Formats: sequence, C-alpha cells, structure tokens
Amino acid sequence: MTVKTENKTICRHCGGALIERYDEVNCVMCGRASNHICDNCQFQGQEEESVKSA
Repeated sequence: MTVKTENKTICRHCGGALIERYDEVNCVMCGRASNHICDNCQFQGQEEESVKSA
C-alpha cells in the first residue's frame, strides 16, 4: 500500500518517489517495496490521518 500526498504517491519509509517496474512497485531512493512498513517508516499512518481530517 502506498501513501498519497497531493496526488503523488510516495514511499512510506523515506518519502521518495515510487516507480513501477515489471510487476513490482519500489522506491527510487531506498529500493523498498511500496507495501513496506516498519518502526522506522517516517510516513506510516499518514493515509489514515488524511482520511480522518477530510
């Protein structure tokens, strides 16, 4: 799952741009998969917060 900010899809871990290659969507900056979530993710939960504020 990816985070959308102002119609842009960003990496949950570092905020980098995501790129689709073959069957995968990975971050251009850190190389992590678009569905990656860990304790160090900087943008974890941002999607849910934006829905609540809308």
